[in-house]
Amino acid sequence: MPLPQPLPDLSSLDLLVSVKKEGSISKAASLHHISQPAASMKIRLLENTLGLSLLERTPAGAKLTEAGVLISSVVEEITEKIYELKELADLLQESRHSELKIAASMTVAEYLVPNWIHKLRLRCENQKRELPFVKLVIKNSRDVVEEIRSKSAEIGFIENNIEPSGLESKVVFEDELVIIAAPSHPLSKRGKPISLELLGNINICSREEGSGTREVLETMLEERNIPVRNIIELASTTAIKTAVESGVGLGVLSKLAVKSEVELGTLQIIAVKDLELTRKVHAIWQSTKQVSYLAQEFLKVCMQS
Repeated sequence: MPLPQPLPDLSSLDLLVSVKKEGSISKAASLHHISQPAASMKIRLLENTLGLSLLERTPAGAKLTEAGVLISSVVEEITEKIYELKELADLLQESRHSELKIAASMTVAEYLVPNWIHKLRLRCENQKRELPFVKLVIKNSRDVVEEIRSKSAEIGFIENNIEPSGLESKVVFEDELVIIAAPSHPLSKRGKPISLELLGNINICSREEGSGTREVLETMLEERNIPVRNIIELASTTAIKTAVESGVGLGVLSKLAVKSEVELGTLQIIAVKDLELTRKVHAIWQSTKQVSYLAQEFLKVCMQS
């Protein structure tokens, strides 16, 4: 609907708020980079437009009238919305240069992010916006957090149950970890769950310290006073699967990562008594006001998946 006329000048309203905060017209004028006479004139024009007396001018400075205080409180809400409008416009302008950098831990990067990128591109097509260029960096969970803290990436994905302090976060997926073995491994032929104590004494192929998978396993075993004595560190999911298939030991990986091998019969899931390994996949980012419009769109895609 059409706005009522005459409308008060926005810069004059903003000036009124500054007079309230600074306690004088001269200080407010300096803040707005105008002369004191110009500031006084703007306030008088504002009073004429509104038909109200807004200021009491005294030798000690300027004080808002009761009407001025009420008007200024509304103006503060309006100016906050104006700043939000400007930030949105800046983000939309930025989104024309559609580039997004993501940092993700290995399982998320290999099995979840590609589908999210596809959905983001479909979303952009539906909105008739430029298709984005997305750069994905694969790190362990600990390093992903540092990528976000240093603003080297806008959005990160980590695979552990602890939310990092100082960052925004949201659970976007709950992942199940499984113990795997080669079909030829003696434990694959037992046909019944193994004990946790036995798990602590067997070679386990796992990622390096700092990976979400390893942290979940070690934390769970430590809580039960079961030390893991024989960790074989490998740098990738593929390396772990290859080592396990070769009979080096057991492995611990996301169920997502071994789905094909289990179906083909090259790997087998080993049941363990009283063991349930789940982890929450968190999306992490700086505050919403510090990430691009494109990053915000990608977060929406992840949270709706």
